[in-house]
Formats: sequence, structure tokens, C-alpha cells
Amino acid sequence: MAPAAFPRPNYDYLTKIELNVGRIDIDDSWVPRGAGRRVEHLAPTPPRDAQRRMAADRLVAVGSSGRALFVIEDASIVRGPRDYEASLAVRVDIADDADNLLGQAPARVELVRPIGGETERAMRDDLYVLVRDLMAEMNVEFEYHIRHALRDALRQVATNAPDPGPVDTLPLDRFTLSSAKPADPIDPPKSISLGDAGLGRVPELPPVKAPMVPTPPAEAAAGRPTAEQAIVAQAAARPERMAFVQLAVVGSEAAAPEQWERVRRRLGALLQGRETLTIQAEVGGRTVWRLRTPFAGTVEASSFCESVRAVGGACWVAVDVAASVKRSPN
Repeated sequence: MAPAAFPRPNYDYLTKIELNVGRIDIDDSWVPRGAGRRVEHLAPTPPRDAQRRMAADRLVAVGSSGRALFVIEDASIVRGPRDYEASLAVRVDIADDADNLLGQAPARVELVRPIGGETERAMRDDLYVLVRDLMAEMNVEFEYHIRHALRDALRQVATNAPDPGPVDTLPLDRFTLSSAKPADPIDPPKSISLGDAGLGRVPELPPVKAPMVPTPPAEAAAGRPTAEQAIVAQAAARPERMAFVQLAVVGSEAAAPEQWERVRRRLGALLQGRETLTIQAEVGGRTVWRLRTPFAGTVEASSFCESVRAVGGACWVAVDVAASVKRSPN
């Protein structure tokens, strides 16, 4: 049987994120850490490559000074007895020409998916779909946090610019299995040296001559707001912004209780007495369930997240809301 062909991802049809900086650098020096059977390198498109492609396709430098640094902080997939546990994390730093940090926007997504088969082909199929779905959510989270945390770094089109608009969702049919000929490898980008930054060789993003118009999701084409648009609108309308710490994402509601048990075992006393929420969301045309715990504000949430990371857990702080919330038993 001929090997399956997996088209390489591209995100250049999504809205460009124009940053008022002179250049954009990419730090993809992340290396796997920790225990477990690591399989991210076996994916047809490793998640580190997919995140690098997202940065190259979507971030555009439109200023004359300063720089943005896109950092890949996590690109891991660990195979457990029954599931793949995947985690992606990126960060965008904005600095002036003297390397003074002006702003920062992190984004993190996690998914747990059951193992579909033991053959090499079944594993590659599983990992392909897992990375595809991870990147569908990452594109949403990435743009959302940049537009809210780095608003001052975005190109301003008017002095009275409106609040950041809804983010694009990523249609999953843009990144699907194919029986066509195998895709060519991602072309190696032009590299520059960051000198004393110690980041080695990193790709330099090409300038974009004209804005790219994204293909609208089916909901938008039908004149209906997408789930992510509703999330952003609800969050913007809140007079007081609650914060949430997201601890995991699963692909089905049935998987949420088991994932909560994993989180509780890992965090122990940190989670005792805390309210736990399972929040349904639509990402790239797919339903996911986000496992979160609420806080009164971002300072408290950030402090809790630091404690989670100190014991080896994964988390990120969110300030959005969702329409469908299910409280999980403590």
C-alpha cells in the first residue's frame, strides 16, 4: 500500500496580523523536555514546524523600528497508554531598538485524543489530525491574545480605532488528509543572525505587498456570528472581566471527567476547593471542551498559573467567556 500523503499546512489565507515593528524574528529553539514517550517528531508535520509556519504566514512587520520576537515555548506530543496528550505554546514579545520589552502575548492550547491504531500508518494519521486540530485552536487563541494584549503594537488605521474585532476561525477543510502526491517539504526560509540574543539562525519574514483576504467561515458567510465571535463580544461587553486559568482542552465532553482527574492528580492541593468548569467552544468548525477554573481578576489567575507551572503543570490565563458552561464535581 502506498504511503498516505499529507499536505503541508498553510495559514496565509487568514487575516494578516500587522505589527508596528521593523522586523519579526522567530525563536524555534524549543527542545522536548520531561518524561514520557515523545512522538511529536513522528507527525507528518511536527507541531514546531506548524507553529513556525503560522508565524511566517500571519505576522507582518509594517513599522520602521523595534522588533517582534515569536517564541515557540512548547510543541510536545506524549503518547500514553490510551491517549495522545499534546500541548502547544507560543509567545510574541514586542521590544524597542534598545531591547526594552514593551509588551507580551502568550497563547497555549492542549488536546487529548485517543490512540486510533498501532500501525505506523494509523499513528501518522492520528498525529496528522491531532496537529491539524491543535493548530485550528492555536490560530484562534494566538490572534485573540495578540489583538488584546498587544493592541498598541498593531498598525493603527485611525486615531479612534475601535476595539479589536473577532478573530478568524480556521476551517478544518483547509488542512485535511489527501490521496494526492506527497507534499514538498516546507521551503527553508531565509535566515538572519540575532547575534548576542543566542537564538541561532531564525527565519526572516518576507514583506507582504497587499493584504490577504481570508475565506470567511460558513457561519460568517451565512450572516451568523461564529462561536468565537460570540465569545469575544460577550467578553468585551462585561463591565468586570473575570479571568480563567485553562488547564486542558479535550475533544469530547465524555473525555472531560477523566482529564479532570489527571489534572487533579497532577496539581494536588492547588486545585482543592476551587470551582472547576468545563466550557464548550467552537474552534475551526470543531467542538472542543476547555477545562478551566475561574478567578476574580487576571492578577490572581496569573499567580495561580505560575504555581501550576512550578509543579510541572500546563496552563494559561484567559479573559474570554463561553456560552455553554458545565460545572465539574470537585
